[in-house]
Amino acid sequence: MSVKSKKSDPIHESFNTSEAKKSLAFNRRLFAGFATIIILLTSVVTINLLLKKQQNIKQEASSTISNSCTFQTADQEISTTNVNIVLVNAQTSVSPTPATTQVATGTIVVNPQTNNVTIGNNFTVNIDVNGNGVAFNAVQADISVSNNLRIVSVQPAAANSCNFAYLSGKSPSTVDPSFVGAILNSSSNSCTAYTMTLAPTSAGIGTITISNGGMTSFSSSSQMFASSADGTYAISSGITPQPSITPILTDTEAPIPTSIPTPTQIIILSPTSSPTPPSGTTDTPTPIAPSPTLASVCLAANHRFGDINNDGIVDEFDLSVLSSDWKQVNTNLTITASDINCDGTVDLSDFSIFAKYWGTRWF
Repeated sequence: MSVKSKKSDPIHESFNTSEAKKSLAFNRRLFAGFATIIILLTSVVTINLLLKKQQNIKQEASSTISNSCTFQTADQEISTTNVNIVLVNAQTSVSPTPATTQVATGTIVVNPQTNNVTIGNNFTVNIDVNGNGVAFNAVQADISVSNNLRIVSVQPAAANSCNFAYLSGKSPSTVDPSFVGAILNSSSNSCTAYTMTLAPTSAGIGTITISNGGMTSFSSSSQMFASSADGTYAISSGITPQPSITPILTDTEAPIPTSIPTPTQIIILSPTSSPTPPSGTTDTPTPIAPSPTLASVCLAANHRFGDINNDGIVDEFDLSVLSSDWKQVNTNLTITASDINCDGTVDLSDFSIFAKYWGTRWF
């Protein structure tokens, strides 16, 4: 049996070769497409990982800052800047807003400023505080009295009292009528710090002098003090002296003893730990919401305003620390958080911020 050899078909072989080439080219393009997709996905994942790592590094760096202050650089002018505080999950996010200039309108006045008084007759004066249309919540003043006037008593005003809470050792008294006070959880446009009763002791001109005055705005805790007005009083004896008559005693007469004068009671004002807000205040005392605008040039991480000792509530213990750190620079502070606005010194602005957060529970 003979075997026939298969003849090659040029057309068929050419067709098979062409199809093979097309299939190979398609497979190559398909592989390239898959490779491109894989590269893109890998790039996206890598970028996300890098961004997340960078975010974690920033969070770790910021978490190491505790009650610390970051000031503007030397190329920037240090000026009052408002800082918006937004609390999210017990974290503090701080974003600066354009600074606002507080107009100085506040006055501290002795009322009445002038009077004619006589020896033997006590008189009273008020220390009036007025924001002249702008709400305030913290005031300070050094007050001195001339030697021919004796302070009999210092007491809260009978009407429109500021009801200040005072720093320890900074409440007005018969020894020193100077004061540093704040209205807790509220504010006032005008009120009387206290009433002082005085006794003229010798003829002449008696004076009550105000110096080192200060007043802070309730809205921004920035200084708004403008001026003070002293008191001047003309003191006269009031009685024309008469010649004295020496009584002649007989054997049957005995001298009649004179009555011993009763000493005048001296009332010393003692601040309460939680004073009642004044009747003339503009707001009902309520806890301050944790998103205020503060006058500050610092950025403090995880800073709970007013909670100086970090026990979760703004109370008399924080007030005690603030009092001990009063007028100290940040390198000498008992607790660094006393410098609430981080301007380098514990002063009236810090007391103003503290007063707004009085009673606030942070956790």
